[in-house]
Amino acid sequence: MNEFRLKHKEEVYEVIREAVAELGRTDMPFSYGVVQDQDSGGQIVFFDLPRVSPLQFNLRTDGGDTRRQVVGRIKAAVVERLGDE
Repeated sequence: MNEFRLKHKEEVYEVIREAVAELGRTDMPFSYGVVQDQDSGGQIVFFDLPRVSPLQFNLRTDGGDTRRQVVGRIKAAVVERLGDE
C-alpha cells in the first residue's frame, strides 16, 4: 500500500490552498493540521474555512495514493459544503 502521507503542517496548508484555488476561491484555511486515524491507520486532515462553512472539515485520506487524490478529496468536500448553502 503506497498511501500518500502528509508530513508536516506546511504541507497540509499547501494541499488545502491548492484545492481552494482550483475552485477559484481565495479562502484562507486556519486551524488546520493532520492527525493519525486510530481506526484506519490513515490520516485525517482537519481545517476551517469560515466563508464556506461554520463547521470544521475532517477528511480521511484513506486510499489517497497521491497528493492529487488528497487535493481532489478536499475539493469535493468544499464543493459539497458550498452546495448546502
